[in-house]
Amino acid sequence: MTFKYCPDCGAECRQKDFKTFQCTSCQHNFWDEPVTGSAGLIRNAEGKYLFIRRNIEPGKGSIAVPGGCVDNGESLEECCIRECFEETGVQITNLKYFGSYPNKEIRGEQTETSISAFFTAETNDMGKSDKNEVSEIFWLKKDEIDISKITLSDIKAFITDFLRSG
Repeated sequence: MTFKYCPDCGAECRQKDFKTFQCTSCQHNFWDEPVTGSAGLIRNAEGKYLFIRRNIEPGKGSIAVPGGCVDNGESLEECCIRECFEETGVQITNLKYFGSYPNKEIRGEQTETSISAFFTAETNDMGKSDKNEVSEIFWLKKDEIDISKITLSDIKAFITDFLRSG
């Protein structure tokens, strides 16, 4: 994340070096390091995959897989399980690491970078959407997945690689 203003006091920040920013008022240091996330592509017993329609920025209205930011003290796997349940009500099993992908989002005057670990998983649940973060959930067959409707670059790269993997 590029720090233009201090998250602590609101004063302007200046860049000290390659990845360090410092508040001009309180002298607090901030580092330009990525936010860590985790997400899952979940398959049900019918061979369909769970997708969500985002109800928040970035990518509001676009399709994605359930996921989010890792909480303090939480593993990537725990994050994936928690986020999938919070956003869709689905309990997942057979969690398998697929890969990690970087992302860069511009939010107003700030740029936020992230790195997300992506997993595949299975479920027997049908799910229900969390109306705060997710406007709808739906299941797609592999050949129904339309990459052009995915706007977040890390999710798009993951799904593209998943589809190519067979």
